[in-house]
Amino acid sequence: MALLAADVHIPVLAGSGVKLGIPAVGADTFFAGALIAGDQTNGKCQVMGSPASTDGDTFLGICAKQKVVAAADELVEVYISGIFLIPFTGAVVTDVGQRLFMDLDVDTDNPGDTLIEAEITVADGDFYIGNVKVISGTSGWVEIRTGHIAKAVGIDEAFTHIL
Repeated sequence: MALLAADVHIPVLAGSGVKLGIPAVGADTFFAGALIAGDQTNGKCQVMGSPASTDGDTFLGICAKQKVVAAADELVEVYISGIFLIPFTGAVVTDVGQRLFMDLDVDTDNPGDTLIEAEITVADGDFYIGNVKVISGTSGWVEIRTGHIAKAVGIDEAFTHIL
């Protein structure tokens, strides 16, 4: 598991994706398909799993297209809602209805590194990605849920502001 070094194709169900331009925290490369976190202090976007991701940051969405950001406040195109075909380990039909998470302690922005709730001990600060709607092969159609913070005892509605 590592940060993406190239774009990944994450299909979006036709008509379900909503994109916004969100200011970046600072210089970075945002690859298409990468999971994006919202900084808890200012609501700007950063690559999930980067050293800057901390407990309290939220899942903002999926990067729509590659963007090399040279300075803070440049806009990054991010899907903030939609249903996406996300590959995850061991996808089976009984995963339908499960919640999908990314472990805060794993340095990755790759959607393929996400885990269903049965495979992770949810800890404070983990990223809640969304709910599995349908299994298709080794992937699941997931309705992403942005702006939530996972807690060991549930999910908090702690939507970070979007500038």
